[in-house]
Amino acid sequence: MSVEGDLHLDGQMDGNINAVNVSIGKTGLFKGDLIATHITVSGRIDGKIRCELLELLDGCHVHGEVLCRDLVVEKGAKFVGSTREATENVIDASHTILPAVSYSES
Repeated sequence: MSVEGDLHLDGQMDGNINAVNVSIGKTGLFKGDLIATHITVSGRIDGKIRCELLELLDGCHVHGEVLCRDLVVEKGAKFVGSTREATENVIDASHTILPAVSYSES
């Protein structure tokens, strides 16, 4: 699903999301690939995440692979998986992942 603006999910969805800003509410469950400029998670995600800024809020559960420039993790957030820092822009003007992204090893 491609959205030219913002998307808020309180239900369950399997698939792919490509949007500007995405928020997963406390009752939200997303499984799949998620690409956005800014992602805020209060609920659950299982999949691949690509973004400029990822915020994991208290009570959220994220399981998967993350590629982002900035990561904020509140106390009480659960993250199981791998994360890599993008040292260049991850998202282009059409909000799709750029093919040539360099990574820093952490």
